[in-house]
Amino acid sequence: MLRIVNDPRIGPEQLLRVGRMFEINGDAVGAAIAYREVVLAGEEATAAEAKRRLELLALRAWPGQPV
Repeated sequence: MLRIVNDPRIGPEQLLRVGRMFEINGDAVGAAIAYREVVLAGEEATAAEAKRRLELLALRAWPGQPV
């Protein structure tokens, strides 16, 4: 049986950092996936930041479109 261990290195804060690194390097898809995982983790503070960053990615991808 495989046991799942909560590893703090892959928590929402770390995933948010990974998303920022993807974004800085121009990988919008990788950033969006990382931010999605942060939102799914459900921690309010990090989820709000991830949602804001996803909205900014969407605005850059489709300027002039409602988000």
